[in-house]
Amino acid sequence: VISSTFSGDLGFFGLPMLLQTLAQGNMTGLLTLIDNAGAPAAKLWLLEGRLRQASAGRLAGEDALYELLIRPFPGTFAFVHRKDVPRTGVLEPSRDLTGLVFEGVRRHDEWKRSAALVGDDVRLAATGSARDITTDEPQDFVETLWAVACSGITARECDTKFPVDSHRVRKLLASWVEIDALKLA
Repeated sequence: VISSTFSGDLGFFGLPMLLQTLAQGNMTGLLTLIDNAGAPAAKLWLLEGRLRQASAGRLAGEDALYELLIRPFPGTFAFVHRKDVPRTGVLEPSRDLTGLVFEGVRRHDEWKRSAALVGDDVRLAATGSARDITTDEPQDFVETLWAVACSGITARECDTKFPVDSHRVRKLLASWVEIDALKLA
């Protein structure tokens, strides 16, 4: 059942502020983010101000939300108050939206630092130096990313090869460049 809608410009409101407002209002419904071409770019379902489900391109759940905060885009939003929140493909339990926004903003700041070193269009090559770094990332992800990064594709293409937010990819790439395991090709 649809009861009411509100919408606006993402550039004016800013996604972090919009999400904080929805969380503080304990809103339940669907937030759709629409790009400048008028296409839906992301959908976030909220249950009483908490994240229940999120999708943005290839990403889902927390990774989708983080990516939206890491790489903001111009566009508009529409929030529809709805009680028919999905029951499948959801985050159990639903996540604290305020905490996710703070983490997303932190990741955005870290991503900007990493992206300054390893830009979107940069191609990387192994130097032959040791590539051991300290990370909390799963070893299989680290190994697979290393292989992909050494294959000659751009950093932006590396971001799209994994179902994780681009901060996680770019942070590893920048770490390898900083220890000279990878060089800009």
